[in-house]
Amino acid sequence: MVKTISSLYPIENDWKSLSSNLRNKIDAGVLIAGERITKFYTLEDMADILIDVAEQIKNGAKEIFIPQFETESFIQGFMYRTSRGQKIDSFYNRTFYPKHFAKLFENGYDPVLASIGDLVYDARNGICVNFDARHRTVGNIAALEGGQVPENQWFNTLMIKSTACKTIDAQKIACSYFRAKAETPKQLSPEEKFAAAVRSEDPNAIRTYNGLEQAGLHIGPTYLKELLKEHDDPRKVNGIWQLAKDYSTVKSTSMNKNLVKAVEALRSAWNKTEGSEFSVYLIMGMCYLLQCNRMHSDFEFDLGRMVQALKWKNAQIGFVPNNYISPRANGKAAESVAFHLLRVYNEYAQYLWTESINVPEISISDYVKLPDNFLAQVGVPIPEPIEEEDYSEIDESLETV
Repeated sequence: MVKTISSLYPIENDWKSLSSNLRNKIDAGVLIAGERITKFYTLEDMADILIDVAEQIKNGAKEIFIPQFETESFIQGFMYRTSRGQKIDSFYNRTFYPKHFAKLFENGYDPVLASIGDLVYDARNGICVNFDARHRTVGNIAALEGGQVPENQWFNTLMIKSTACKTIDAQKIACSYFRAKAETPKQLSPEEKFAAAVRSEDPNAIRTYNGLEQAGLHIGPTYLKELLKEHDDPRKVNGIWQLAKDYSTVKSTSMNKNLVKAVEALRSAWNKTEGSEFSVYLIMGMCYLLQCNRMHSDFEFDLGRMVQALKWKNAQIGFVPNNYISPRANGKAAESVAFHLLRVYNEYAQYLWTESINVPEISISDYVKLPDNFLAQVGVPIPEPIEEEDYSEIDESLETV
């Protein structure tokens, strides 16, 4: 288990970071489906509500509803009901994928993640529209059929009152909430995703974390801050999620084997002012060259000379890390950066020849395969295909002899 620095703090600290205006109210008010809240239920109200719910259950009620907020036409609250009998509007909803469902629950049905779905319940006609958590609700039905969960579960529910205007359309309301939920959540940043994976002890994230620790890389001052203290010269890596994704899986770079040596070389080539952070693509490119060294005995690559070449290019025209990460061929990021690095490596070799130091250049095309359109883009002449002589007429004449 990785020992990480605890980041627990009172959530009120976030609230205190707001301006005094925002700290005391939401300027636009509290709304449900565009209607202002006219009533909310407090803790004191709950005693009578729960007593009434208990009576309903004793009298055989199949579902119960606990209100929280109320407007002229709507009540928001929690409904305890079966997953069966819900409607899905296929006009706007995501497609149901059985294969995705199987993958979603291949490690089991976790009620913490899967229990709360979102419904619009129309009390005027009893229609119950599921506008979110489609796959999770089907998962609950599957578990219910197997006797693995109880008949009822809780749903976050927007109830259209039985007295609501007839022009209010339940499907339209459900669709608007579906869009709002699908479009507005802020996705986790790559750093947040990686830190969460480490803290949840995802095996690949742990391996990547250990690699970062050994190589002296960190992901910024906010997440996994201990990485900043684990090395004399920690540099930031940009693109941590890509690095974690490829760390133990991509054989052409084998970052799990080459990361430390690659970062040491990059750190030696540029000081912290010139290269305070390294793109994951630069690291991948250097790891690609180190892996070529492992795989090809005839690959005459010298890592120390590569470092000197990078220093030389920086001294010549101020080339810093980001000058080597573009352009990149589609789907061949590591190869593209390796290509840029080897071009400078060969330039430096040519320079050494002018200083009467004989060092071999590397035939880049033998080890780095890139599409012709990329090579043309970076100014590499594409050799014309060799046309074979057509001897068909001569052959035919010989056959008639």
